[in-house]
Formats: sequence, C-alpha cells, structure tokens
Amino acid sequence: MAEDKNDIHVLAIIDDHAWDTARKRLSESMQDAEGIRFHGFVASGLEGTKQAQEQHIDVLLVDVNPTDTDFIAIGKHLKRAHPACKVVLLRSGNNATITRKAKKANIKAFIQKPIDPQDALAVIRNVIHE
Repeated sequence: MAEDKNDIHVLAIIDDHAWDTARKRLSESMQDAEGIRFHGFVASGLEGTKQAQEQHIDVLLVDVNPTDTDFIAIGKHLKRAHPACKVVLLRSGNNATITRKAKKANIKAFIQKPIDPQDALAVIRNVIHE
C-alpha cells in the first residue's frame, strides 16, 4: 500500500512476548488497513516516546506495564513533547484506579486485552477523529 500524507501513523509499545500471537494479528491487520501506516513494535516506553516524537506518530499504543517506565509518565511526557500524539492504553479488565490515572495522564482511549484487531483499528480511527 502506498503511503498517503493523511495516513494515521501508529506505533505500539508491547514488551510481553506472551503476546506473540496478538502482536502478529495486530501487525497483519494494520498492514492491510486502509489509511494506517504501522511502524511496528518497540519493547520499551523510553524507546516508544523517542520514536513517537522522531517519526511524528499519531497514535501510540501502550501496554499497561511497560518495562522501563509507566503509562502515566509516557502520557504526560507526550502531552508536553508531542501533543498531537494520541496515547491509547492496552489493558485487561476495567480497573477504576487505572482508568482514573489514565485520564489524568492524557490517555485518550483503551483497548481491551486480548486484542481484537478490528476493535483496535476502530479505536485508533476514533481517537484520531475526536
């Protein structure tokens, strides 16, 4: 698929190798999705925030527990350093404390684990157009 200047640029921070099947399904669905340019996966929050800024990422998918930082720090950092980037949290369950912290940390939406690729694409498109 040829890149379009209006493509949504997406990067994911997922360091858990137990997610290999979900990573593969998510990657395949995003590669095939019209209007999405998937930049792949990184294993750390620090690398993800760096790439989000350098590559002008529109949507950063963040696992709830990245290894080297936390989703709160990522959300707050990007709000200052790259405010156009929308942060979406990948989580299990519906923990009210995490939801409260996420909203204060500039998290724009949630994707439930296990990830359904079509639901993930819908969430990505929704946060871009809000």
